[in-house]
Amino acid sequence: MKNKIELCVFVVSVALFVSCNGKKESSSSDEWKALDSYHDVLAEAYHPLSDSGNVEPARRLLGSLAEKGDSLAIASLPEKVNTSEMKSLISIITSDTRSLANEIKNGVSDSIISQKLNPIHDQFHKIHEIWKGGQEHKEHH
Repeated sequence: MKNKIELCVFVVSVALFVSCNGKKESSSSDEWKALDSYHDVLAEAYHPLSDSGNVEPARRLLGSLAEKGDSLAIASLPEKVNTSEMKSLISIITSDTRSLANEIKNGVSDSIISQKLNPIHDQFHKIHEIWKGGQEHKEHH
C-alpha cells in the first residue's frame, strides 16, 4: 500500500512539475511568485526523500523552505484565490513548515522528518490545484 501511495505521489508530482515548467510564459504563473519560490525549494527537499529515502536535502533545505513560507504568508494573494479558505491553507502550510524546520534544528529523527514533510507536500498540492484549477484538491492515494 505504501508503495502505491509513493508511486501515486510521484506520478502526480511529475505531472505537476511538467505542467508548472511548461507554462512559465503564462502571466498567471507570474502572479504568485511567492508560491513558485516555495515550490522550488519544496521540490528539492521533498523529492529525494520520496524517491529514494534521502532525507539529507530536507534537513539542509527546511530552514530555507520556512523562509519561503514566511514570504508566502505575507505576500499578496492573487485575486482569484484571495479567499479566507486560501488564507487558512497558507497559514497551515507556513506554520507546519516553520515547525518542522525548528524540529530539524533540534535534531529530530529522519522518520519524523518524513512523517511531517509528506503532509506539507500534500498541502502544497492542495493550494496549487486550487490556484491553477479553481477547485479543491482531491485526495490521491
